[in-house]
Amino acid sequence: MTTKDTRSLHMNWLHFIVLLLLGFPACEEPFRPELDEFDYVLVVDGAITDLPGPYTIRLSFSSGIYSSEQQPVEGAVVTIIEEGGEQETLTETQTGTYITSVDGIQGTAGKSYKISIQLKDGTQYESNYQVMPSSISIDSVGADLEYHYLSIEEPEVPGYQFHITTELAENSDNYFMWSLESTHKYRSDFTLDYIFSGGIQPYPNPTEFMTCWRTDQINEIYTFNTTVLSQPKIERLPLNFARADERELAIRYSLLVRQFTINEEAYTFWNNIQRQIESQETLYNNQPFQIRGNLFNIDNPDETVLGFFMVASQNEKRVFVDPPAGLDIQSTYCEPDYMSYGFLGLFHPSNWPIYIYEDETGQRALGIESCFDCRKLGGTTTRPEFWEE
Repeated sequence: MTTKDTRSLHMNWLHFIVLLLLGFPACEEPFRPELDEFDYVLVVDGAITDLPGPYTIRLSFSSGIYSSEQQPVEGAVVTIIEEGGEQETLTETQTGTYITSVDGIQGTAGKSYKISIQLKDGTQYESNYQVMPSSISIDSVGADLEYHYLSIEEPEVPGYQFHITTELAENSDNYFMWSLESTHKYRSDFTLDYIFSGGIQPYPNPTEFMTCWRTDQINEIYTFNTTVLSQPKIERLPLNFARADERELAIRYSLLVRQFTINEEAYTFWNNIQRQIESQETLYNNQPFQIRGNLFNIDNPDETVLGFFMVASQNEKRVFVDPPAGLDIQSTYCEPDYMSYGFLGLFHPSNWPIYIYEDETGQRALGIESCFDCRKLGGTTTRPEFWEE
């Protein structure tokens, strides 16, 4: 994963958030009116922190309520500005994605920053200056084996409940948002012993595509503040729950926790989004309400602009866990197809190459590609630099 990817706050649930912010109704029998026109709304996603860049800003226009697509905004001039200091115009590396240079602007606690955006048609947007808070360090990230009720069909699911503890802060009022990223090691079920492309040939390295690592952004929002605590220190705040009865925890699992110390305005924005997402998962949903971010059209302040340009101090911590002892975790998902092996000659060349597995008794079998090649399950055979065994 590149540095620009790790610095980005873009998450897969962003479009879902857009639907919520536009006031998509939560009702038992939704009314779907015919809409001939839709006012596209600018969506801004990105941040500057006190860690080295590059920083990523993503611009898009929200789509209609019946579409899951968003339209990236190309050709914009995006500038991050330090009050009374330097500024940097970002480079568009792909449509709608704007990135600072590796040795470009970097946030400093106590200084103020804003973003300026000019679209191709000349429309200008910006945020107000925000002071970057001082960083509050993570003391520890831990995991406890727990059993969670997920549904009537799954009343006691085993898994790791992750939690975070922060260092004691100097000030009483502190605001946080956490972004999580998981990486797990896994293996394909079959060795690639032979390959068929009109004839059967031994494969030179049967375990070449057997071990992979996959990294995923956890699409949940976590926020908290210390204003209600007797002392400004968070103790064992629950984060995500990783169920232990699936492939992700079969070998080894790692969680990267990025902690952002933010201002009260940013906290209110992310906390409101967290509440709306959680309300959509309950039986009695709350009516969504529009959450305005900190960006505005210079010439038309009443125009709706979605998203938030975040100015935050950041620190992070990674933790590794092994499969819980004593649990019978499912680690194989493929059944060898011995019967189809006898019909190799009937497969059309468009299906070549065909992978072949040979079991301990010498019998040969077929299977789908993901049973042989772990990359087909979204991972890579390249071991991450941070990985620890």
